[in-house]
Amino acid sequence: MAISDDDLIIACLNGDRASAHTLASKYLRVCYSIALSFLNNAEDAEDAAQNAMISALSSLHQLSSTEKFKPWLYQIVRNTSKAHISKAARHRTLAFDEVPDVESENNHTHTSIQRNDLIKAMEKLSKNERQVLLLYDLDGFNHKEIAAFTGFSEENSRQLLFSARKKLRKEIAS
Repeated sequence: MAISDDDLIIACLNGDRASAHTLASKYLRVCYSIALSFLNNAEDAEDAAQNAMISALSSLHQLSSTEKFKPWLYQIVRNTSKAHISKAARHRTLAFDEVPDVESENNHTHTSIQRNDLIKAMEKLSKNERQVLLLYDLDGFNHKEIAAFTGFSEENSRQLLFSARKKLRKEIAS
């Protein structure tokens, strides 16, 4: 039986390191995706996600309600990513290693070409389009959650997702 976030947070506050590890493991991938949508660099996104998670875990006592953990964590990731942008060089290329394979493992050449095409196409998306696309398609957020996290309206989230997918299809097809 899965332990709820509420129970994990309470255990973390009581000093349970295993619960902290479980909570971090549960949310690190989504933190990485959020950071990647800001930073466009896999290594920087990994660093920002880890730093944000450490910051969140060490600041859990400041959380007003365990029910608000996810939006609170995502805001920390956002702020950490923005801080990283101001400190880091902005002209790095996207190194998106988490793109799932599109074809079967038997056709490695075709898959890597598609992965490279997808990486190049994603570089052409606006920051907002890329952020909504990653949150929706990779992390499973719905438009209401994206709106709460980004500050966009739900309709704007839908429009950005539509636009991002349309651009990706066009870029990959050409």
